[in-house]
Amino acid sequence: MTVAQRLNELGIELATPRPPQANYVPAVRTGNLVFLSGTGPYLPDGGLVTGKVGGELTVEQALQAIIIKSANDVTVMLAEAVAGSETAFVKKMNETA
Repeated sequence: MTVAQRLNELGIELATPRPPQANYVPAVRTGNLVFLSGTGPYLPDGGLVTGKVGGELTVEQALQAIIIKSANDVTVMLAEAVAGSETAFVKKMNETA
């Protein structure tokens, strides 16, 4: 079973990677490590979770933002592992869709 098939079976839909908002590389692989940049807590609608805990955000909202951030990181790392880059991953997924 492929990763994509397992995610589909579990009903998990990964968010589409966001294009870089500045001049940087979103992921760099060095050996067996992947360093990420720019994978903030973006919502599926493209919005960004912002605010201060205890001010604009409740603790529950802050925890949800952490979960979103972690899922976004996994999405980038999955793309890197499967296809070598986010762009190549999107192309590969579009070819199989």
